Amino acid sequence: MKLIKRAIPFVMLLVLLIGVLVPTQAIDIYGSQYYQNGDWSYEINDNIAFIRGYLGEGGDVVIPSELRGCKVTGIYLSAFEDESAITSLVIPETVTTIMEYAFKGCSGLTSVTIPNSVTKIWEGAFSGCVALERVEISDLFAWCKISFKDYESNPLYYANHLYLNGI
Repeated sequence: MKLIKRAIPFVMLLVLLIGVLVPTQAIDIYGSQYYQNGDWSYEINDNIAFIRGYLGEGGDVVIPSELRGCKVTGIYLSAFEDESAITSLVIPETVTTIMEYAFKGCSGLTSVTIPNSVTKIWEGAFSGCVALERVEISDLFAWCKISFKDYESNPLYYANHLYLNGI
């Protein structure tokens, strides 16, 4: 019994160290795996990655097109919410969906690049992005086909200019 009492703090310390040193992975009932690595918190399900959160310092942010060998196809609900230190954002060509309130409250965001691959931008995705001045696209036809859920899902609600191929 004394041996067990002495071992408990050691075991607890070991569990704590393993939790800190080994990347965390959790599986929900649908089989999704959740990861945290570098600037990103993300989910992988059926070899497709979704950005769930941003952990970086801000400034110019480029969302990766791939995480753990899986294409990043979406930006999850409130993934960047209130990240006011982000000043510019580039979304990769692999992303097709931007979920509700993804960039809500990114009050320092001045520029966003949205690829041709995006087909849906959900409710309030850019609400509160009051400093947004510039939306960059490379295909006007693709831009016109995006399904915007409401006026604050469209970054042009705040931005003054839409740039096609930098012009």
